Amino acid sequence: MFVSPENSTRINRRRPIRNFIVLPGIQTRFIVHFVQVLLLATFLTIVAIVMTYYLKSNSGDFYFMSKDLTKGLEQKSLLTTILPTLLTVELICLLVALYIGLFASRKIAVPLYRIQMWAKEIVKGNLEYNLLFREKTECRELENSCNMLAKTLKADLDQIKEKIQVLETGAQTSLPPEKILAETQAVQEILQKYLK
Repeated sequence: MFVSPENSTRINRRRPIRNFIVLPGIQTRFIVHFVQVLLLATFLTIVAIVMTYYLKSNSGDFYFMSKDLTKGLEQKSLLTTILPTLLTVELICLLVALYIGLFASRKIAVPLYRIQMWAKEIVKGNLEYNLLFREKTECRELENSCNMLAKTLKADLDQIKEKIQVLETGAQTSLPPEKILAETQAVQEILQKYLK
């Protein structure tokens, strides 16, 4: 596969940690939604546990055997025993969700960013710029389609340039009208693919 010099230098200059946030808008929204879902789940879990506890127990206390055998039984509230542990676990889950959200958002944002850069190069007229993904399994069809589009555009534009050159030289050397008409129709046929 042809790799343009711009692509090769772009690949060699990767800085994964420094360039972790590629498309801030998309990645931030993805992470925020991911964390919101986790916070909602956390809140609902805590509410469900507290409601269940208060519905099932009349006094809210239970007897707890201390580790010191000389003390005997102590009366403690179940919520003061369970709730700190539950909140700690939920905080750890929140941090794990944030971590997963960052990596998942990057998996989505990097291909979008590469497609955006490819489209900018195509708009600039660099039709030899190839779209490259490292994730060959997920994005191979998209990569091939985009690169085929660029190759087709380049081939069609080259044909149009060639026909225009024939027409320009024909105007100077007085080409027969049939040849001029044939070249003009060939250009129109090429353009018809894009002007439907």
